Amino acid sequence: MKNMNIEIIISLYQEGYLTDKEVIDWADDKILKEQEPFEYFCMLSLEGPKYCSSLPATDFPSAKQLTYSERFALRAT
Repeated sequence: MKNMNIEIIISLYQEGYLTDKEVIDWADDKILKEQEPFEYFCMLSLEGPKYCSSLPATDFPSAKQLTYSERFALRAT
């Protein structure tokens, strides 16, 4: 999960593969490792993925739209 971007993390959360805590922990880890953390990581850490993923794309990055193959691969693992 370390090298994933925020759009993929939100997609996995929406698909039910990550819990609120796992997403917040990921954001916290990103904040601690960055010299100047990206605002969205702080927002995700403080507000949580449910709130952030409900925001319009102008306020928070939208989830990546997973293809059928990507969804199938997730379920096969």
